[in-house]
Amino acid sequence: MKALQIEDFAIVDRLEIEFRDGLNVLTGETGAGKSIVVDAISMLMGERASPHKVRAGSDRSVIEGLFGLEEMPEDFRSVLDGMGIDAGGGELILRRDIYAAGAGRSYLNGRMVSASILAEIGECLCDIHGQHQHQTLLKNARQLDLLDGYARTYDQRILVGAVFRELREIERDLERLRLGREERGRRICDLRYAVEEIEKAALKTGEEEELDGRIKVMQNFQHLDSALGVVLERFAGEGGSILESLGLSLKDLEDAVQNDPALSDGLEEARNCYFQIEDLSRRFREYRDRLASEPALLDELLGRRELIRRLKAKYGGSIPDVIAFRERAVIELESLETGQTRAESLEARRDGLKAELREKSDALSVRRRNGARKLERELLKGLKELGMDRARFRIGFQELPEGGADSLGAERISFLISANPGEPEKPLSEVVSGGELSRIMLALRALQAKADEVRTLVFDEVDSGIGGRVAHAVGERLLEVSRGRQVFVITHLPQIAARAHHHFCVEKRTEKGRPKVVVAELDGDGRVAEIVRMLGGSLESEVSRRHARELLDIKR
Repeated sequence: MKALQIEDFAIVDRLEIEFRDGLNVLTGETGAGKSIVVDAISMLMGERASPHKVRAGSDRSVIEGLFGLEEMPEDFRSVLDGMGIDAGGGELILRRDIYAAGAGRSYLNGRMVSASILAEIGECLCDIHGQHQHQTLLKNARQLDLLDGYARTYDQRILVGAVFRELREIERDLERLRLGREERGRRICDLRYAVEEIEKAALKTGEEEELDGRIKVMQNFQHLDSALGVVLERFAGEGGSILESLGLSLKDLEDAVQNDPALSDGLEEARNCYFQIEDLSRRFREYRDRLASEPALLDELLGRRELIRRLKAKYGGSIPDVIAFRERAVIELESLETGQTRAESLEARRDGLKAELREKSDALSVRRRNGARKLERELLKGLKELGMDRARFRIGFQELPEGGADSLGAERISFLISANPGEPEKPLSEVVSGGELSRIMLALRALQAKADEVRTLVFDEVDSGIGGRVAHAVGERLLEVSRGRQVFVITHLPQIAARAHHHFCVEKRTEKGRPKVVVAELDGDGRVAEIVRMLGGSLESEVSRRHARELLDIKR
């Protein structure tokens, strides 16, 4: 995360913080507002928003986070592309608007998205560890990822997945071929009938519109015949028709031209009019005679339209759909008619893949279990260093039913923990104490190394109930986890704060009778003063200042 901006959230009116990689700590007096920053980040990660979080007197809260995508995996960019999110600039802006009226909106690079999509993207960007917070490592699928990363079994898992997917595809093909002989015969008959029926109809795209036009003409034959009869009578009938009048006029014009040749052009135009009307009369008469000579054509056209309607009802909603159905039917026919030979070949391949999947998943299980025992020992060692001396940790394996295997292997796992003596081991998600859960997550993260692609981690309550040597150990472990990542820690312990690469102090002030949260990055004397405060010393005491400087001089 490069920057965080908060407006009118809880007791914050406006807050802007710029962050960098490495270990970032937020310190301040109890109640200063440190957890508000974590809550705001949680909102960006898709946590359910409450209208009660809107600052009193405001109608909405606005939270924005700027993330760089330079080191994100390529498949994450593909996810963004699939959602239509433009990340060409190498940055991603998450925004959450929370309304006092109860509604809310979420945005990715200015595009409105659902809170569930925001949560999906948030899982790839940031992981928050604290009581009742969103943590991906509480999910069994992520725990399996962690184990495979730690045991270096990812490559084997990929091979198992490839075999499983090929096996599933072959089994789907076999299922399609596994129709009973009688049922297959019925299907072949049905498909042959459909193909023959469609081929016999010889459908053409667009012919429905042409049919409708012709049918309309035939259904209006009486009107057309009557109208054309009137037109023909006027054009060429006996006694005063247009052609008779033009013929007489042409004779008169011919006589006039004998007296004045200048009228020759007019005579020629009159002759053209005569011939044009004569041609129109001929064409109208032929059209009328054709309609009269085909009295059964309307029934034929109506029959053709009914045939098309029935074919559409059986095989598709349009002529192109019916034609496409025929093409698919031909392909299925070929598959059914040659299915027996192909089925035998697929069955042989299926049996080989089953044996290969069993072999590869068994080998994966062996390496996983060996890696799990080592991870258990290493994690318990880490928990002991973090003050959980009497904790028990175990990775439980649950084999798939009937000795099966899928794309993830032959088993599922769950992380089981007992934080205190006498307590049964429970799934990690059922651990109640926020401080204990944060320390467990911290120990896991330290072992996780490069297995996880989430680059921003937030730890809240990680220092709950610890101090002294354990506090130093927690600080060292946080520093270790922050290598190559960005880690945020809210802490009350100077041993942890002193190891930070970047130290932010959160302070609550009162302005105009209302609380105001201010965050400032500390350096030099300001950082010494804050460490002195956290030690409970006096800034005027040289001993307190020297103790603070000694903590700050610890190699980071």
